[in-house]
Amino acid sequence: MNKNIISLILILTFAGSLLAADAPVFDNRVLKDAMSDALSKAKKEKKNVMLNLLFLQTGASWLYKKNILNSDELLTYADSKLVVIEFDRNKDVRQMMELMKKYKIRSWPSSILLDSKGNELVRNIGSLSPAKLIESYKKYEVKKEVEKEDKKEKAKPVKKVSALEMKKLDNGLWVPTTAEENKRVQRLAKLGYRLEDYNRMGVSFPPSEENAKLMEFFIKKYPRPVRDHKKSEVRGMFRFHKTKK
Repeated sequence: MNKNIISLILILTFAGSLLAADAPVFDNRVLKDAMSDALSKAKKEKKNVMLNLLFLQTGASWLYKKNILNSDELLTYADSKLVVIEFDRNKDVRQMMELMKKYKIRSWPSSILLDSKGNELVRNIGSLSPAKLIESYKKYEVKKEVEKEDKKEKAKPVKKVSALEMKKLDNGLWVPTTAEENKRVQRLAKLGYRLEDYNRMGVSFPPSEENAKLMEFFIKKYPRPVRDHKKSEVRGMFRFHKTKK
């Protein structure tokens, strides 16, 4: 009888050890130290944190690291803007599980832009080109600048304008409905914006005053390169459009 009890205890102990091995205990200290270092550095250098969650055993994550994280374009941008940190699902199991739970991530590769306090600013899921990734960060930068300007003008009274007659063009587009909207369109046209640029930036036509400011800030902060007419190529985010002087 005693032998049977001892045998049962040994079996349960062995089974328990196997279950413990399959269910790792979260080590929050390791994650806390790594994130604390990154956030502290970001605060000191006035940068944001680019948190990358990968699973390098999958082709998508492997290509993401090779073509995006190690690209000259992103490294150049990150040098003055980002503190880059990454976790691999295969190596950093406990940390990954904790991060996936905190930021509600269900797939990889995933990239989250955080401020120096750990607040999420921008989220990108899947493999994007370095240019697309950087563009999403630049849009956020410009949006914050526009918000600052809006706060300064918030107290100013808004001038009322008379409505214009609504007309539909042959291509199916509606012309601006007010004189104010007409001014915005003309303002942006002088900077070289065309209809395809509105679509590219996800801005409806005619633009609101907020979106018009966003587009103005964007083109001033990140000027577009000149079109190469010989090769018929466009370098940069938008096509170059000459305006009449």
